[in-house]
Amino acid sequence: INVNSSAVGIKNTDALSNVTVYPNPASSNATVQIDAVNSDVANVTVINALGQVVTEKSENIAYGVNKINIDLLNMANGVYSVIVNTSTGKSVQKITVNH
Repeated sequence: INVNSSAVGIKNTDALSNVTVYPNPASSNATVQIDAVNSDVANVTVINALGQVVTEKSENIAYGVNKINIDLLNMANGVYSVIVNTSTGKSVQKITVNH
């Protein structure tokens, strides 16, 4: 009997290490802050615990610090994933909504 073993893991998808989401927890709105290394388009998607897209938006960002507002008023209390995609990578952050 031959047994081959290989490591199984989860690849880190946080290629954008310069993204923060605050405040956390949040009640009425949250800010996605991106420290961009060049001008780009940021696609921001908020997903609930069931994997459903709750909101998404695209914003042009410039070199330096950029802030994108997310309205949370119509979202139920819970934990959400905030996914930011740009041409330079992807970042996934968790945020708790608590009204």
